[in-house]
Amino acid sequence: MKKMYFFLLMIAGLTAVLAACGDDTPPQVTTVAELCDLPAKTLVQVEGNLNLPSFLTCQEGECTINFGKDGNGVLAKVRARDEPSENMMQYPPEQYTLDDLTVVLDDGTRVAGRNTAVLATGRVGSSGGSCHLDIQTIQQP
Repeated sequence: MKKMYFFLLMIAGLTAVLAACGDDTPPQVTTVAELCDLPAKTLVQVEGNLNLPSFLTCQEGECTINFGKDGNGVLAKVRARDEPSENMMQYPPEQYTLDDLTVVLDDGTRVAGRNTAVLATGRVGSSGGSCHLDIQTIQQP
């Protein structure tokens, strides 16, 4: 009986530890200008524009594109596919034009255009001394 009690106590303790590990912290609302002042991996929500054609590179299910507002900008990484679902962008054609940007918002709505305004939620990333935004959720502002 003691072994069973100990076993149940261990399971309850492990469950409590795992529950405490969940992060329910809301994103920090910030601006594009302030993104690179925040620590890497900070969860943020920021309004800005996904911009073509200033920078775009796509590979392995992800596109990196300029994200900016009010004269400030950073690179943003967005999940991408030929047939995108929520919170993704559509792979542009090889010879894309200024209007070949298509993003699917978190509610399934498609938005398009070279200066697509969005409210992005994601984590501040850092590599090689520069910061970027790893976008997880895309909404209308």
